[in-house]
Amino acid sequence: MSKVEKYENIINHILNWNFGKEKYLNVVSPPYNTCEIFLELIIENVKNGKKVLYITQENDGNIEILKLIKDKTLLKGYSYYRGKKIYEDSKIIVCNYQNAFYLDLKFDIIIYDDIGSLPQYGKIEIIELLDSLKDDNCKVVVYSIESVFDNCRTVYISARSDMLPMVEPKIITTGVNINKDMPFVVFEYLKWFINIKNNVIIPVLDENMMINLFGYLTYLKLGIGKRILLYRRGSSPKNVLNKVNGAIIITNDFEKVCEYIQNINIAVYFYEQNKFDYKSLVYFCGRLKGGYKKKGEVIFITNKENKEIEKAKNITRNFNKSAWEEGLFFI
Repeated sequence: MSKVEKYENIINHILNWNFGKEKYLNVVSPPYNTCEIFLELIIENVKNGKKVLYITQENDGNIEILKLIKDKTLLKGYSYYRGKKIYEDSKIIVCNYQNAFYLDLKFDIIIYDDIGSLPQYGKIEIIELLDSLKDDNCKVVVYSIESVFDNCRTVYISARSDMLPMVEPKIITTGVNINKDMPFVVFEYLKWFINIKNNVIIPVLDENMMINLFGYLTYLKLGIGKRILLYRRGSSPKNVLNKVNGAIIITNDFEKVCEYIQNINIAVYFYEQNKFDYKSLVYFCGRLKGGYKKKGEVIFITNKENKEIEKAKNITRNFNKSAWEEGLFFI
């Protein structure tokens, strides 16, 4: 099946659901897939005088659905809600999870996009938000790496629109206390990435740990001088990340860093204060491009595998397995 045929089928499934009586729809996909599959759904609802809410955690200046509406449709009545001024006459309102709670409007259809950025909320939190927004006549679709609603229709997308495999993670299990030291094999990986002019992102949850790791790697004297960078959330990305090539970037703002650099590898340390859930781990894998031309790696460094790592491995592997079986990969 070609990319065009596959995505036309998906769009038709979504439109058939829209015209039916079912209120809920899961659209399950690898992370960072296109949201273009919802354009026809949005156009159809607006054409019929209905009001659409689109929820996404993408950074304000990099929201795909707004770019698609602007570039590929003639729709004009849309706005981005930042929690202050609301354009009640807008037929399409886009906002993030937090600001959605402040909306006091009725919508005919709500699309929750959990695909376009690193997830911050789990199933229960997503359902709580949607329950607070919808009324009896509202239809709801959730775009995620897994089904959010039980006992309702689910549309499965096995491959992203680039038709390349997801990167499956490499697991480095070590007896070394990674809270205090670095395994030799990780040290070799970092040196290799830097030597081939690739960047390594180390995502960190806790700012104090981020500073400690920066100090530790600087102390190690890896032979890369000033190319160990610290990027805090809220910093000016152009000052820190402009023309980065062959560097280690330690950050608590993974999405923003990814917007500015290329040739990415990702190393996730499972420190005591750095416990990412399985959804985040899958999104780290999905942030890189797969296929033979792909040079990046996703590495999980841990003292022992856990259920979050195991679940993330299974999800990425199952997406790839399904896509291969459907004949979607042409590499």
